[in-house]
Amino acid sequence: MKKLLLLLLLPFLLVACPKEEIPPEEEETILAEADIGPSGGTLEAEGVSLTVPPGSFTGTFTVQISEEKEYADDFGENGASPAFRIKGIPAGCRDSLTLRIRYDVPMEDEYYLAVGEIEEIYPAGEAGSEISETGNEMAVYALYAATDSSGYLVARIPFPEQVPEDLTGLKSAMYLGPFGLVVKAVYNCFTIKGNYFTVTCPYPSARNNALSLGRYLDEAMEAYIGMELADLGKIATVITYRKKKINVVVTLQDPEKNRPHVLKMQPLGPCTLDELGKVPVNRYLASADMKLNISRTALEGFTDAEIKSWAYLWVYRMLCYAYSGSRMDWFAYASAFWMQEKYAGLSNLNDLMVSLVAMSPFNGMEAGKTQYASSGEVTLEIGGTISGNVELHATGMYPFVKYMDRRYFAGDKTLYARIMKETLLGESGTSMEGIIEALEDPEYNWWPGFFREYMTLKLTDLSADNFLKSLLFTGQIDFRNETDTTWLSDDDYPDLSAKLFKVNFLFPEFKNEASLNLKVGPPSLNMDYVTAMAFSLKGSAMEYLGQGTDLTIPGLKTMKENGYSIIVAVINSASDPQKPLPDGSPAPEDPLHIELDTRLQTIPAFNYVLINGIIFRSNFIDMDGNTTDQQFVYLDDPRQGEMNMSDYSFTASWSEPWFEGSDQTCSGTIVIRFDPARFPEYITSFSITETCEEDVAVHTRTVTGENFSLRGEPHPDLTVPNVRFYIQGDGVCSYISTLEETYTSYGGDVLSRSVAGTIHCDEQSLLDILVAVSPY
Repeated sequence: MKKLLLLLLLPFLLVACPKEEIPPEEEETILAEADIGPSGGTLEAEGVSLTVPPGSFTGTFTVQISEEKEYADDFGENGASPAFRIKGIPAGCRDSLTLRIRYDVPMEDEYYLAVGEIEEIYPAGEAGSEISETGNEMAVYALYAATDSSGYLVARIPFPEQVPEDLTGLKSAMYLGPFGLVVKAVYNCFTIKGNYFTVTCPYPSARNNALSLGRYLDEAMEAYIGMELADLGKIATVITYRKKKINVVVTLQDPEKNRPHVLKMQPLGPCTLDELGKVPVNRYLASADMKLNISRTALEGFTDAEIKSWAYLWVYRMLCYAYSGSRMDWFAYASAFWMQEKYAGLSNLNDLMVSLVAMSPFNGMEAGKTQYASSGEVTLEIGGTISGNVELHATGMYPFVKYMDRRYFAGDKTLYARIMKETLLGESGTSMEGIIEALEDPEYNWWPGFFREYMTLKLTDLSADNFLKSLLFTGQIDFRNETDTTWLSDDDYPDLSAKLFKVNFLFPEFKNEASLNLKVGPPSLNMDYVTAMAFSLKGSAMEYLGQGTDLTIPGLKTMKENGYSIIVAVINSASDPQKPLPDGSPAPEDPLHIELDTRLQTIPAFNYVLINGIIFRSNFIDMDGNTTDQQFVYLDDPRQGEMNMSDYSFTASWSEPWFEGSDQTCSGTIVIRFDPARFPEYITSFSITETCEEDVAVHTRTVTGENFSLRGEPHPDLTVPNVRFYIQGDGVCSYISTLEETYTSYGGDVLSRSVAGTIHCDEQSLLDILVAVSPY
């Protein structure tokens, strides 16, 4: 409330403050002055006159005409008269004014009256302060076709309509003062008339670029109409009713002194949608009074691609104005710049700026705005204002808009219009609420997906080095030796945010293969919305490893030997946009408290696997079709052939004589897969495949099993650590999955084979497997 009172009192405070003495050489020369009231009147000076029709003013105002020096050369040699400044015209002017200016060059080609509205460009954080620095104001022009009358150019100047009160939102009191105008006769211009815009340019050298600008402005409008960001019928109604299109003027203003291009719009608050949920026609009426100026120097310096990119940016901003008014939020700002890249292939965001705000997504979709120091209102070249901290956050969220477009826009052309409408309709009125309601897809489907592409640099043109330098790590997960096993962290996470951790192995090398387990919690949370995501980092480039609430990263020994380290992102996809408090201030944050449990697990090297015994029964069928119930027996010596342990999978293979001195061989493979979280006590699956050349046949068999714990007593004769699984009786069959066993003659005939799915067990069944490992 204090802030609102300050805004309301500000104009009176400014009037009350004593002004500095103006040096005599800088004083304005007032050519004419008069008090004009509701009955109207005419103010005349040498070479210029202004007529105010009756009923135009609601009260009496002092109107002045002065000579203008500051902006006298804004049209260079195409100026056809001196420049004049008119002061004192009220914002609520109800009718068009008639302006007469004497021209002082021979009549040629097209003549216009250039009417420049004074745009006050405030330094960041000084909105509403008195203009005191050179270059803090500029004239933003519209050109009005004029008729010749005895050496004078005469034109009716339609003043901006007063904004209906129910559409203004919170309209700042600082904008309610009188208007200042700069006026001048301009000749020898050409006009490019498009469907929605007119581009007026006095400079033949800029003709081709001006033609391209007019074409791209219309093209952009057509594209956005196709996205339902604009209503074609209402735009056509406004053009017909107002008999005017948005006016684009090329000037000779010095881009170093002012701005190379500026979009001028009335101060207007957020939209109230009509009963059909559409933007009302009144908003398009207000939009028709926007003025777009671009300097000749800037226009001539643009490539065709740059002209196209700026056209798409400006038109998108104009349409945002219909929804959100003259003040931009982070989503509108970020998506406006994405339209440049989307349609023209050029981004206006440079590498340095994006690197400075690379942590925006981590700080939270909405909450991240508070991470930047507020710098007041910033006046935008693309029209209106934005809070300084919101502008920074929007730049950082630009990659998210790009990701969302790539993921959803191909199948949903109305996405951006729905986000804007849902934002207006939502209780909180925030972009976050608009995005969530428009997408429908749950946040936990797209928010982690965004981070996967963001961290692997698929969404920005940043160099890997600059990106890595810009990241801030919430914590360093340090393991000082291979026996360190646990690192715990917990923190508060704003809605739709993330935190980064860097895993450091501070010892020279792993003696054994190892893995890292990441578990997020606590279990009381809705785990759909919480996840851990892991990336490998080598140099400054990251590769995605995986994500989950209980994620294991294997192969640490190999990764460290190859120069990789690990980055962990803990991501909160939960969101609950809160309605602002009654006084208008934002609702207090309700962050989510998330825990991260990080465990280092070493994987010892294996000595061997001992199959003490696998015994159960199954049906067999011989070549004559006879079926018998036979016992499957696998009893063998320890297998010590080629062994390998990788990613919690043990493989042993061998080939040896069937018996000592025999030319016939047995060969086979054992594969055992362990559960990383319960290694080495839990086996998720095993398979044994063996082929033996016997006297009259080739014997091939494969047996698989799954999901058993290695329990029971270690083998008494082994001096190295070992774990053992042992079970006897009917329960054996609950662990055996399949059996495939055949006897084949050397001629290729099947002599006997097991019948699939006929495994059964009795009191003599046995499963006894021992895994022996080397000392740590």
